[in-house]
Amino acid sequence: MERSRHQTIRTDLVGRIREVREERFGQEIEPLANELGIPAGTWRNYEMGVTIPAEILLAFIEATRAHPDWLLTGRGDKYIAR
Repeated sequence: MERSRHQTIRTDLVGRIREVREERFGQEIEPLANELGIPAGTWRNYEMGVTIPAEILLAFIEATRAHPDWLLTGRGDKYIAR
């Protein structure tokens, strides 16, 4: 039961991260990967569910201005107000 809950949380998080990436950088992964200084294949892996290292997640939040609470829960503002 616990594993299923964690998988749901991970799947939801990955979906929200993909949504933000598409809104801020478009359909192609390369622009975001370039911004983060990582290979596009690495980012593809993250969107497939591979755990994102904290420093990459923080850089993603900085680059996209995605609100951390929204990324984690799907509630509240999607982006940090400028």
